[in-house]
Amino acid sequence: MHRAYHPLLPPIAIFYLVCSFVGVVGNGIMIVAFLKFGRLRSPCHYMITMNCLADLLHVSGHVVFAYHVLTGDSCSQKTCYFIQFLPCVGSCLGSPLIMVLGIDRMICCRFPRQYRDCLNAPYRYTIAQMVFPFAFASTLMYIAFIERDPNSDNQIACIIPMAMRNRAFEYFNYAGAFVNLTIICLYSYTAYVLWCQEDHENLKLRSVFKSIFATMLFVMFGWAVTFIVNNVSFRISLATDVAGIVQIYAGISVNLSLVCNVFIFYSINSDYRKCIRRLVFTKFEPDFALSEIPTIFVKN
Repeated sequence: MHRAYHPLLPPIAIFYLVCSFVGVVGNGIMIVAFLKFGRLRSPCHYMITMNCLADLLHVSGHVVFAYHVLTGDSCSQKTCYFIQFLPCVGSCLGSPLIMVLGIDRMICCRFPRQYRDCLNAPYRYTIAQMVFPFAFASTLMYIAFIERDPNSDNQIACIIPMAMRNRAFEYFNYAGAFVNLTIICLYSYTAYVLWCQEDHENLKLRSVFKSIFATMLFVMFGWAVTFIVNNVSFRISLATDVAGIVQIYAGISVNLSLVCNVFIFYSINSDYRKCIRRLVFTKFEPDFALSEIPTIFVKN
């Protein structure tokens, strides 16, 4: 069904389309680097890669929104739920994955001996860390499923806030705000532990934590702005169309953060910088041993 959209939607659709392209390529590079190079095989690297995969899924959904807005096409909300299923899953996984990555770094820095024991069974440890993010996402997606609009005559431009309507999107924002507060506490405590200790091994840990912390700050700022604006839009009286536009524009900050993973890790983390150079500039980079010890250090 062809329809005319609000004039504020085409500019944001183009912005999201650019974010989708950059985000898919950038996060794809991070994932391929993880799969190709053996030095990126610690549980921490697994969690970083899962976060990149979630971000890739999230931004990939913007292609549908841009297509609908720029062509005047539309679909029912029920259809939109299924079209945006994987992008919605990626969106729901984002903050919880950052949280479990914070838990991993906190255990590594605060309880190094226990963390070393966990590394004796890295797959079980990583799977255990993944339980909460996937339970969180599954719960929200189930609520979104039962909240689908049965009226196919209600046509929309298909984007994540519209795919998760009513209570599902509200719960997503309320729960996301709580998860983000937990993330702030985790990373602040870990930073405090690292900066209070001066031994050589913790200097190595600091260099690794810095790249993760920088990424977390950028992503946290993006999600915080998005959650705050969305929660405010629930509380004030806005027309449905206006509220939808506000929620779509609220995603600008978080989408900027989602596309920057590869740039931040390349700039700050030596492991990822070497692997990405080797991956992208194969002819120009000297080879290195894949058995090198990664810089995700554990204190002895």
